[in-house]
Amino acid sequence: MPLNVLSFTEREGQARNCTVIWKEYAIDGVPLAKWMTPPRGSSPITRRYFSPFGFLSSEFESEYAGMLIGLEKSPLNSGRVPLYVCSECGDLGCGAITTEVAQEDALRRIAFVPES
Repeated sequence: MPLNVLSFTEREGQARNCTVIWKEYAIDGVPLAKWMTPPRGSSPITRRYFSPFGFLSSEFESEYAGMLIGLEKSPLNSGRVPLYVCSECGDLGCGAITTEVAQEDALRRIAFVPES
């Protein structure tokens, strides 16, 4: 089975009343947000939430990268890892879109599993 490639693309969005450039997750070149459908009547995911890469400090980026590859512990009680955080401040208290990160042998698997 071929492996998918996780990369970043640059996106432009509004945060803190200004335009910011941030890094959007892409799977095989397709932005992750295109795979996610918001509830009917709500705004697209990427208007309220950004990935933490590209607009937060390098310390935060390193921490989130460590969570994605299993080197850092998630700050959430559920153990889920934030993929998208508040576009205004990056605070998890404002809400986040999260995922489970599992490791099988030497292979790390990131699967988007919605919270139930």
